[in-house]
Amino acid sequence: MSLQLFMIIFVTAGIAFLAYYMIRHSRAHGRITKDYRNRAKILQAIKTAKAAVERDPKDAVAHFYLGRAFLADKRDEQALREYKSASRLGVTGTEIPETEFRETIADLYARFNEPNEALKEYILLIKRHPENPEYYFLAGKLFSTRNRPDLCEQYLRKAVSLNPKEDASALNLGCVIFFQKK
Repeated sequence: MSLQLFMIIFVTAGIAFLAYYMIRHSRAHGRITKDYRNRAKILQAIKTAKAAVERDPKDAVAHFYLGRAFLADKRDEQALREYKSASRLGVTGTEIPETEFRETIADLYARFNEPNEALKEYILLIKRHPENPEYYFLAGKLFSTRNRPDLCEQYLRKAVSLNPKEDASALNLGCVIFFQKK
């Protein structure tokens, strides 16, 4: 009787292990398939946007969407190039969300070591949205990299006054004041 009980437990454990493995494998396979579908959609969007840019190279909207597709595909340099083209052609109208565009291009400029251009974009964002402390904070950080502690302090003070609970702004402001006073 104990041999039969041992065989039943062994077979049941084997079936449970097999079921667990199959369920886990099917979930992973579903994620991989979903990733491939998303990648295919991104590549299709890039292809479509490239065709639109080839048809009309002066279409800022096509350049914007091509840049957005490149960002989704993690090709940031190409995205920056397309966003620059869209900016040069003019970001007006309802097709391009200007705030999102300016935030993205400023971030790309900062990542690719173009702080002057990033600062221009943040100043434009500050003029459009003076209530947003994040823009003041990022502009202050850029002034800090340009060795302009006076402007850095001014922008960081504004960021702290708009959002006193933000630790990063207060910390950076403290560091700037500390180094100015030595």
